[in-house]
Amino acid sequence: MYPAGVDALVNLAGFTNDDVPLAAVRKGGKVSTTMNAPDDDALSGAGVTGATVIARPMREIVAPLAEQAAAATLKIDVSTVLPLEQAADGLATIAAGHARGKIVVTIGD
Repeated sequence: MYPAGVDALVNLAGFTNDDVPLAAVRKGGKVSTTMNAPDDDALSGAGVTGATVIARPMREIVAPLAEQAAAATLKIDVSTVLPLEQAADGLATIAAGHARGKIVVTIGD
């Protein structure tokens, strides 16, 4: 599907460096993972750059959101829904500071 590799990879699964499919990313591409990121040698060996993205949920923030979700009262402002093929357009909107709500990317039908 992408014989030259994808421009960017967001890796959300796996627990070892070997679980990050660096070969799927084109030379010069970017890798972001919520798990263990490959070390600099592995990244440079694959011709890509990357980093680990970590978030630490705080109870005082997450608890009210979970309660609202459970009660079906959580309100989310969705400004745009895009197919996966247009995800880059959504990222460009965010990067330019023009997003006025969540941008949802759909995959498949």
